[in-house]
Amino acid sequence: MQRGKKKKKMANWKEVPEDLLIEILLRLSVKSLIRFRCVSKTWRDLIKSTKFSAMHFECDKDEIVLIYRYVQKENQHVISLHSNDDSLSQVSTDVRIPYFDARTYLQILGPCNGLICITNYETIVLCNPVLQEFYLLPDRPFPCPHGFRPMELGLGFGFDPCTNDYKVFRMSEIVNEDDDEYWSIDCLKYEIYNLSTNSWREIDAAAPRVSTFPCFELFFNGAYFPESCLELDGKHSSLVVLDECLAMVRYQAWMKEPHLIDIWVMKEYGVKESWIKQFTVGPILVMCPLSSWKNYTLLMESSNGQLVSYALDTNIVKKYEIYSDRRHSLLVIIFKESLVSTIST
Repeated sequence: MQRGKKKKKMANWKEVPEDLLIEILLRLSVKSLIRFRCVSKTWRDLIKSTKFSAMHFECDKDEIVLIYRYVQKENQHVISLHSNDDSLSQVSTDVRIPYFDARTYLQILGPCNGLICITNYETIVLCNPVLQEFYLLPDRPFPCPHGFRPMELGLGFGFDPCTNDYKVFRMSEIVNEDDDEYWSIDCLKYEIYNLSTNSWREIDAAAPRVSTFPCFELFFNGAYFPESCLELDGKHSSLVVLDECLAMVRYQAWMKEPHLIDIWVMKEYGVKESWIKQFTVGPILVMCPLSSWKNYTLLMESSNGQLVSYALDTNIVKKYEIYSDRRHSLLVIIFKESLVSTIST
């Protein structure tokens, strides 16, 4: 008579020291961690904690490329996630952006700790693209005089480490409601939204008007712009980062013929005299630059709404089978995945 084989004792995750468990979980993707929240209440509370989310975000992980486009067939705004390599392979299904009329144009602010802010300058939505969370911000509670309405001039989105809170800054001008005749009452409003309280408040402030073109910010940590880039020559400007330096892309938008693109680089941050024109690209027919990518590559939208890349060091142009069915609507955000929730933060 043979003796039965002795069963091996299975490891019990409850016996794993907490610091070792955390070290293991920090190495996993957001997608895996979402599944593992169902293991137990202990795991769920740990993975959903603010401290763990912050630690996970700081871990060295590959970035993801988010692409926004308008799809005419479904009459929808959609975002998709792509690998951060030359193939730009899609790694997620298209996700429809809720809350917005399909006829409107969208802008995306961020990223900030894996979150983005989507807006048409009337409706504002915070989003975690990996978690596929979309959080609609409440309407402004502040009334306008009879016959007037607020007109958005600019938005900002960021994280305040002092209060551990995500905030949206909104600047608007009070204008008349008559579409045939525009005039304002020379009154600017400045408002801040706090995610922690889900509320808006008015503040006393003074801020410059900002442009709504992709990548463009009028000020970058107080940096100066080269004077030649401020001439009223009909060109648009986009700020990007090239090889860890602040750079400005100067281009002609809405052109039907190929044209040159100038790229200025601030070699010494904050020093006005360090601006130099480092690259002249083209002639090339593009709608607008969208993002810097892998140091010396620009992602741009072509005149037919196609995503293209231009390698500044080799002058190689690559076209991707990624289109937006509406001109001047393609957007690209390069970010790190995050567990930060727009709902439970």
